Amino acid sequence: MPEDRKLALIITDDDPASDGVKTETVLGHLFQVIENGEAPMLRFSECVPMALFCGKMVIVCEDEVTFKWTICAINTMCQPHTATPFIKFYNLIRATTIVPVTPFCKPSCEIFRFLEVQNEGIVTDKWVLMQRCGLDPCACTNPMPPQNIFDNEVIELYMDQESKCIIESTCSKLKFIYWTIEFKFECS
Repeated sequence: MPEDRKLALIITDDDPASDGVKTETVLGHLFQVIENGEAPMLRFSECVPMALFCGKMVIVCEDEVTFKWTICAINTMCQPHTATPFIKFYNLIRATTIVPVTPFCKPSCEIFRFLEVQNEGIVTDKWVLMQRCGLDPCACTNPMPPQNIFDNEVIELYMDQESKCIIESTCSKLKFIYWTIEFKFECS
C-alpha cells in the first residue's frame, strides 16, 4: 500500500563486489539481535513485511519504534549493510493534490491505479502516501476542488523525479476518473 512506504527501508549491501543483498544474511542478523533480547516490541507490515528487487531488500515497518530499531540493527552488521528510508533512497519530491473520493477509489492503491491507467507514463511504484484528509469546503484558503458531487480529499505524497517531470509536462494536471486534478510541488 502506498501509505506503508513512508516507514519502508531499502537495505543495500555496502560491499562494491556484492551482487546484491543476501536475504539469509540480513534476516539471520536480525533474528540474532532479537534472540539476544535487544529488541522492543517490533511491528512489521502484515501485507508485505519484506521484499527483494534489483539486488535490494525492502523492509516495511508498522511504527517508528520498529523503523528506528531496524536501522540500528542493520547498521551493526559485520558485513556492512545500509538501511535507508524509502523516501531518502529514491530522493522523492513532496507534492499535494485534491481528489474526489468516489465509491470505487476509497483505498489509496485504487487512487494510484486510476492515475496510472488514465495517464500515460505515470508509474506510482515509488510514490509514498503521507496523509489523506478531507477538504473543508467552507475554508476560504482552499484551492478549487475538482468537483462538488463527492467529498474531496487533500492528498500529501512523495513521488519520483520522473513522475514529477511527466506531470509538469501536462501543466501539473492529471486525469482522474472524470476529472482533472492539479498537483502542487514543494519548492526545494
